[in-house]
Amino acid sequence: MGNGPYYGLLINAAISLLVFISSWYLAIKVIKKKAVGKAKTPAMAFAVVWLDIGLIYLSVAIRTLFAYFGMYKLDKMFFYADNFFGALIGPSLIFFTFYLMFRKKKVADIIAIIWVLIGFVWWIFDVKIGAVRPEPVSYWLSEWKPGDERLMIAFAILFFMPGIGSLFALMLTSRNAPRRTTKYKINMTAFSLILACTLMLIDLGGTSPFVGFVVRVILAFVTIFGHLAYFPTKKIEEWLDRG
Repeated sequence: MGNGPYYGLLINAAISLLVFISSWYLAIKVIKKKAVGKAKTPAMAFAVVWLDIGLIYLSVAIRTLFAYFGMYKLDKMFFYADNFFGALIGPSLIFFTFYLMFRKKKVADIIAIIWVLIGFVWWIFDVKIGAVRPEPVSYWLSEWKPGDERLMIAFAILFFMPGIGSLFALMLTSRNAPRRTTKYKINMTAFSLILACTLMLIDLGGTSPFVGFVVRVILAFVTIFGHLAYFPTKKIEEWLDRG
């Protein structure tokens, strides 16, 4: 490895790193400028989801670099790392949505903690069963999958589907919001996370190496919707003020 035919791995590592940078830039900006007063908890919860997404793709970037240099044991180790952060996506999404829907932090905390414990148990099985490489390292990707296909199914059912479902429910509840500004913020934050999680599910499915690359490119730009949720443009602000 390390020759011209596999330069796509370097490009993919760079794109994955861009996802990390854009996600963390959004999260830190929201924490610094919007996590104040009554808005502190939802802003922090939103930021935590993006911090987690960033850590997932930082792990992907690192393991892709190791794959390029033929260091497959370290590639595999960071596969477990990105799985660990992936298992935290469910709790972070569920806390965000449950808090916004019911405004009861203790309830949201309890439900999120339950999902964290489920995720930790899943990850222990993930490491214990081991990972397999379904296909040789390609020009674009180094892919691993859990040794048992049922773990992949459980991953989607336990951590992505509940989160995406609760985000859709959150968007439905926004219809009862008294102000256009509130409706806008709820819908834009939920939409950005639904889009990000859907792209991550496609990436997880591993439809093809090139599709995986394209998905990560799009994901890097999805943070724009998150920015617009908390930092709308002047024209959007004028439209919101008319509501």
